[in-house]
Amino acid sequence: MANVAFHDEMLTAHEDLLAPDVIEDPYAYFGRLREEDPVHWNPLYDTWVITRYDDVVWSLRHPECFSSEVFLRDPRPPYPPILDADEGLYDFNKRYLSHWFIRRDPPDHTRLRRRLRKILWEQWRKPKTRYRKLVALGVDAERARKATATGRGAWWNAGASHMHAAVTNRLLAEWGC
Repeated sequence: MANVAFHDEMLTAHEDLLAPDVIEDPYAYFGRLREEDPVHWNPLYDTWVITRYDDVVWSLRHPECFSSEVFLRDPRPPYPPILDADEGLYDFNKRYLSHWFIRRDPPDHTRLRRRLRKILWEQWRKPKTRYRKLVALGVDAERARKATATGRGAWWNAGASHMHAAVTNRLLAEWGC
């Protein structure tokens, strides 16, 4: 445990995020941390613990400061330590998981999302299908009609505003991308 000063009192905070009492009731632990030390340095895990929503959103929107690719870039051994027998599995997962959308930073993340929109545009093939799909995904009928009549290629359409309006980043996130 480490003593951390807060205002006029001392908070005794478990630095072990995997301690039994933290696992048993994480809401109490993180709730108090959010109130008293919302951006907390954890020396045991050698990492920052960010607990306020606005701070989390800000950090996610600034990959130049906070990378999603930490699993790929971090040269340190796993913590807590793993068994030697699991080292190969850990290495496999590190290579595999590091290429998921959620673990990529812009511009790779942005390019991959555009690629998904391109694939959808190509799958819809016919203008009639594209029109139906765009309208079903919330694009205004007139805008959808114009979008399907541009004659532009799939990559152009993938980056166009009508595809961003239809296949939003929020929708892609719901799909796990």
